[in-house]
Amino acid sequence: MIFYPKAKSWAAATVADRLPSPVTRITSRGTKVPAQTMRKSGEEIMRFSVLAATTASFAAIALAVSLSPKAHAESPVERGSYLVVVAGCNDCHTPGFFFGKPDKDKFLGGSDVGFEIPGLGVFNGRNITPDKETGIGAWTDEQIATAITTGKRPDGRQLAPIMNYAAFTHLTKEDVAAVVAYLRSIPPVHNQVAGPFKPGEKVSIFTFRIEPPGQTAADAPK
Repeated sequence: MIFYPKAKSWAAATVADRLPSPVTRITSRGTKVPAQTMRKSGEEIMRFSVLAATTASFAAIALAVSLSPKAHAESPVERGSYLVVVAGCNDCHTPGFFFGKPDKDKFLGGSDVGFEIPGLGVFNGRNITPDKETGIGAWTDEQIATAITTGKRPDGRQLAPIMNYAAFTHLTKEDVAAVVAYLRSIPPVHNQVAGPFKPGEKVSIFTFRIEPPGQTAADAPK
């Protein structure tokens, strides 16, 4: 049973007039409950409702995340494969690439086309597969990393500047390690490539040559 404050008429009573008395409410059992207690109970119910809604929202988000495809963690070998592709290693180290027909069976097994650098000679991409006799399989990880970033071979020879180590020196240590890991993972190719060729030495492979202006374009090889 609820008592309302007096009003001129029920129709004239305001919304506030129709609310339970702020002083006392009598329950169905006849027990008087202070208004402060009622307000406190209402606030607790409201807080519980908000907490329940928030918990339900987080639960829904967690369920959605658990059901969605998980992000794939990239391995060093996968990262190295990506870097080898974007760096163009395949271009200069796989035979047939410059003719539009790369030999997939000799992937990174050494190029059959060289680059002439006036005064230095003709240089072609070497076999960089794990083959221990014709590739870099006998090199340590550190030696491979050093060659990539500084152009220094294990035998002390400086690689020709056609090898873009000046740019690769800016790779992070993690990326260099990833490239090394990838080169270790590919199948070894036993392929002894020709060259390099010193100035004045007869060249046995196709060659990119820099000619001064006024030269005639060469005919296609027969």
